[in-house]
Amino acid sequence: MKLSGKILSWLCLVVLLFSFSVEAGPLSGRTIVVDPGHGGSDDGGVGPTGLQEKHINLSVAFFLRDLLEEDGATVFLTRVEDVDVSLQERVDFAHAHNPDLFVSVHHNIMPTDPEESFIEVYHSIKDRGQGQVF
Repeated sequence: MKLSGKILSWLCLVVLLFSFSVEAGPLSGRTIVVDPGHGGSDDGGVGPTGLQEKHINLSVAFFLRDLLEEDGATVFLTRVEDVDVSLQERVDFAHAHNPDLFVSVHHNIMPTDPEESFIEVYHSIKDRGQGQVF
């Protein structure tokens, strides 16, 4: 089947416009593992209303995954539902995906003194010869 010159010109224009309109995000090519802490039989902290840390961690991990993917990163979660995942399984998962960045999400709570509740952030950045700049 032969395409007329006019149709071929339009197809080339569409391909050209599409190639310029798709830009790589700032995290394109980066792999990130997000680890929503606790899960399954491990509730983590429990707030005064009964809200369990494991559920907060998972919600934040989903939100973070979506933000990172919007910027072009490939994101893997150590868990995507309320299941037990051992520390060794989390380590093995991270090693298997060879991420540029590993983020563990936790929300700590001190039920006896809410003023002492805090958030901890643990991260590891793979040095790819560019220092610690991600």
